[in-house]
Amino acid sequence: MKKVQRHRMLSVAIVIVVAMSAATMGKAQTFSVLHVFASQTGDPESPQNGVTQGGDGDLYGTSPDGGANSMGTVYKISPKGELRVLYSFCSQANCADGSDPDSGLTLRPDGHFLGTTATGGSFNQGTIFDITQTGTLTVLYNFTGGNDGTLPTAPPIQGPDGSFYGTARNGGLPDGCGTIYKITNSGAAPGGFHLLHRFNKNRRLQSAGLASSGYR
Repeated sequence: MKKVQRHRMLSVAIVIVVAMSAATMGKAQTFSVLHVFASQTGDPESPQNGVTQGGDGDLYGTSPDGGANSMGTVYKISPKGELRVLYSFCSQANCADGSDPDSGLTLRPDGHFLGTTATGGSFNQGTIFDITQTGTLTVLYNFTGGNDGTLPTAPPIQGPDGSFYGTARNGGLPDGCGTIYKITNSGAAPGGFHLLHRFNKNRRLQSAGLASSGYR
């Protein structure tokens, strides 16, 4: 499977930064290295985005590389630096569970996390997934690369109506310039995907009515 191209840092580590007050801004900041990625077999590699704190106080994130199948991970790390891989992507046949998750995660009100994979899924065009703090992953939506878009590289974020909103970088007929979507499922179950808009080359937003788009 062709991987999404990205910059590779020579070395990547999670660091914790102690914030300085205005009165002490002139003093040196203190950094503590919690974990050096790819330092052991099966480790996450090349994380592209930040971490999200869970209700248990641990930090959760994604990496587009590494893990048991070298196709990316969801990981958690404690404030003391104890790292655990919660899920290794491409664990299912034909990467039906997704691959290349470089989005980071969004914490849901129920304590689960939402994220996306840039590739993999039923059509190899990316997925939206739900994962629990213990590592149970459910694919909520498989992008097709058509009207709905492809290459989602950011996690959906929650709006004031309780739905989650996100973007896909490419796809969306006819121009393939990306899409905006929302996902309205209230639990960790597939469904509830709604296409909202397709971008076009003239920088206009084309409204995609739910009836004409084929999504409910």
